[in-house]
Amino acid sequence: LEGRPITARPPSTIEKFTKWCRRNPAIASLSGLAALLLTLVAVSTSIGFARTNAALRRVELERQKAEQTLGISLQALDRVYKRFAPDRLSQQTNVTMQGIDGEQLAISSQPMLSKETAALLEDVLGFYDQFAQQDGASMLLKTEAAKANRRVGDIHRQLGDYEESNTAYLNAIAMYQDIGDSELELAKINSGLGEVHRQLGEYENAKQSFLNAIDLLEPLVEKESGTDEARFELARTLYLLAKRRLHDPEGAGPRRGGPPGDHSKPPPRGRGGDRPGGPPPLHPEDVLHLERAVALLEDPNLNDSARPEYQFLLALCYREKTVPGPGRNNRQSIELLQALCEQYPRLPEYRFELGVTLAEVPVNGLRDGQLISDSIDSLRASLQQLNLLAKSHPNIARYTEARAHTNHKLGTLLRSAARESESQSSRDTSYTDAEKHLRTAIELQQSQCEQFPESISEQIWLGRMRDNLAGCLHQSNQFEAALALIEQSITETATIAVSDAGRVPAKHVLIAQYETKADILSDLERHKDAAAARREARKMRDSLPPPHLRHKRR
Repeated sequence: LEGRPITARPPSTIEKFTKWCRRNPAIASLSGLAALLLTLVAVSTSIGFARTNAALRRVELERQKAEQTLGISLQALDRVYKRFAPDRLSQQTNVTMQGIDGEQLAISSQPMLSKETAALLEDVLGFYDQFAQQDGASMLLKTEAAKANRRVGDIHRQLGDYEESNTAYLNAIAMYQDIGDSELELAKINSGLGEVHRQLGEYENAKQSFLNAIDLLEPLVEKESGTDEARFELARTLYLLAKRRLHDPEGAGPRRGGPPGDHSKPPPRGRGGDRPGGPPPLHPEDVLHLERAVALLEDPNLNDSARPEYQFLLALCYREKTVPGPGRNNRQSIELLQALCEQYPRLPEYRFELGVTLAEVPVNGLRDGQLISDSIDSLRASLQQLNLLAKSHPNIARYTEARAHTNHKLGTLLRSAARESESQSSRDTSYTDAEKHLRTAIELQQSQCEQFPESISEQIWLGRMRDNLAGCLHQSNQFEAALALIEQSITETATIAVSDAGRVPAKHVLIAQYETKADILSDLERHKDAAAARREARKMRDSLPPPHLRHKRR
């Protein structure tokens, strides 16, 4: 080793750094501290970032859970709503009544909801209002808010608050348009708007709303992937359009509408009422709409037992296409509804519509004994169905209304059967049966008047029914009872005849009542009083608007 030369080794980086720190202790300390701080910042930032991400993930999960809960809550609320106020195809329409010269008079009628149902809908409405006010960026939240606005519109419509319903529907339309790809929902809302416009008497707007719904649905149905729901909704809208046009008093005149009590006044004696007459044929546009709806519903891919609502709508379309008249019936509709009642005995709407359909028989101007007998049998079958409903659903106003009008029609036909009978025994039996059903009709109608004291239409029908019973008592020689009843009814009807809502229809009833009173007084040989009653009837006739304007709403 002593003989080897010594070679100098350059210092390492660590050695250089150590020497530099010894020469510059202050700077070295500060640099070390800065490095430590930077390391701590980096570590804490990483930890914070990880924790923030975890927190954001938790927030997102909570938001998703909240939105899912909102959707589930709205679905549960929908089930409650549909249970107590389902979306009916056969909704309340303007009832028509035959006038003194055979014309059809439209009577405005508010939706009939029991106090319990109305109170429930008011409570449900508050929850939907809260959902409708939801605001957020998520598509789910926007969709649920739009759906809630639609339901708010539906409930206001069923409660008769049409202006509020219109506003809610327009809000829902604006929301769905912002969401996009919502043609089916927009179509349903337009159908609801059509009903609102119809109830407000805005018939052109109603028609346009239904047509707007059809325009939205047709492209969906034409697609190869068109859903069954879109096809059904198109058929439903076509049916509603045709059905609503039938009751447009500003158009060709009402043809058929409301509960099964239409045309249930016996033909006025000596006033041209003995002609069979009957509703005019369907408008050609109505026929086309109904035929297209039937074609959609008769598609075997739609009309199966797994989808009873399609068969139900098809039955209503069949019924709408059949104009009641001598020798005509709703056999196709009745058979479908009977099958639905057998398959789904716990669904009251099917049984109700079966009862209504069986009650759609001609009443006025029948002279053929077999036609009278057939109509009586059909009305008795109708009452069987409606009375079953009354036992299980005693507080549903629509069912009470249908029973009242069906008993009224049956009493009217039994009077006709008594007049045509050649046997005194058969005549007496028919008058007794007619009196029983007319009294039942009046009792049920009185309950309607008590439940809906502000409904002018209910009071008008009560006057019509009492006039019919007075005529029955008169024909069965119960003169004093008939006179007492008609005088009571005249007093009550006179108070309605001065109101704007029921002036013209009430005057028609009042004229018929005065003429009934005059007939009774004549048979009691009170000729002076009979002449005075006839003068009152003529005076009231002279105060009526011209015949071509009588059907218009006032």
